[in-house]
Amino acid sequence: MSFKPSPANIFKRPNDPRLGNQLVELEASDFVLLGYPDDEGVKNNGGRIGAAAGPEALREILFKTTVDTSAKIYDHGNLDITNIETIKKRHAVSIETLKGFYSSGKKILSIGGGHDYGYPDTYAFCDSFADKKPIVINFDAHLDLRPVEEKISSGTPFYRLLEEKQIDLVEVGLLKVCNQKSHHDYLISKGGKAIFYEDLVLEGKTLVEKFIEIMGEEIIKTRTCFLSVDIDVFSSAYAPGCSQSWPFSMQPHEFFPLLQLLLRRWDVKGMGIYEFAPNLDENFKTARLASQIAHNFLFPQLSY
Repeated sequence: MSFKPSPANIFKRPNDPRLGNQLVELEASDFVLLGYPDDEGVKNNGGRIGAAAGPEALREILFKTTVDTSAKIYDHGNLDITNIETIKKRHAVSIETLKGFYSSGKKILSIGGGHDYGYPDTYAFCDSFADKKPIVINFDAHLDLRPVEEKISSGTPFYRLLEEKQIDLVEVGLLKVCNQKSHHDYLISKGGKAIFYEDLVLEGKTLVEKFIEIMGEEIIKTRTCFLSVDIDVFSSAYAPGCSQSWPFSMQPHEFFPLLQLLLRRWDVKGMGIYEFAPNLDENFKTARLASQIAHNFLFPQLSY
């Protein structure tokens, strides 16, 4: 069995329903939650490890959040990597699993793990919706466009994707302090777009304004979308629990309005949240931020 049930404790409170005690079986679900307890790709990239524990730590927070009945969620558990010896094979298993869920009409929330899992997540998405002009939005401090030289790593997912798929890729929240110009040039050569955080601040624009500016009329079209969120896109003041973070970087109040715009205007089929490392967190800051992002995806129009 490639995935095994999550051992996370389900939070229960009588007369106060929370996500953890509202989970359903696969057949009744709209959303599938699955985890990648694997940070070998982070290690291969020279980052601080700890994201292997991310799926369970995030569930512990997410399952305590309040819910309504608008989304029915099935927890598929975590990828069992003990008998899958290479990253490439783990990714292949993930791709086939994800394609099966997409083919049955499910939306997917995946939790890393290293951002190398952005490759199987987006590959399966692109394969499943190739006829719908799919678009991938990557929120990340890094382009993650490193060529695969010796090992697959958390820095290689979108190079692998662009080498194999015709896909619209938009990278948001990048930092010039940690990206090679040659990687940016490669993105542009493939038709991609980029928003650097430094430019956003210097121009005095909101993230929503800048995104609409670079997308033009595409923003008013119906797009089938996957959202990739590397938690290191956020300032270390808000998300210290990741393999690498910077103080001058995106803040949550800049991110959430754009997230809501995308969820309400485009057909977002999947979201991945990556590189949350609970061993590096402070006072559950990163865990709670990641949980709020996941909650917004599952319940984008929760109202009272």
